[in-house]
Amino acid sequence: MDGTRRVAILSFAVGVTLAVTILVLNVAATPQSGQVENPIGPPPPLALGNSIDAVSGSQSWYNFSVEEVSPSLSLGRLSFDLRSSNGSALSPPPGSRVDLIAPDRTVEAMFSLGGVGTYDPGYDGNTRLTTANVISLSYIGSDPMSLQGDTLIVWTLPGACSAEIT
Repeated sequence: MDGTRRVAILSFAVGVTLAVTILVLNVAATPQSGQVENPIGPPPPLALGNSIDAVSGSQSWYNFSVEEVSPSLSLGRLSFDLRSSNGSALSPPPGSRVDLIAPDRTVEAMFSLGGVGTYDPGYDGNTRLTTANVISLSYIGSDPMSLQGDTLIVWTLPGACSAEIT
């Protein structure tokens, strides 16, 4: 067999292999009857539950359970922002902050608030967030429940999730 014929047979075999591979991948990626098609892109890195509120004097706490979390999401990749019900940024009063509460109810990390909340470097930024954690917004103001209807934005670098303050 000469070299030209070998190249032609090899090219044909590679082409058939590629065509079969593409066909198999296309069939596997096409939703079958009764299947729900997944949205394009990765799942959100974090999902929060509804807020549970508590008030003491001029301080309010809005506690959010962590419903879903990407296993790779670390505390150093989080920051926080408050938005009004119409979407405009809120500047919280001095002393307001977000705490990450550990399963044993101790503060595992603290985030400042003031525009966009940032991670307090006094904590280990490599600690992984889990569904056993609670995110607690501590808000100090003259009207303790003034954030009702507003939104806590959690930036997860990359991505974000939000939770309404009820």
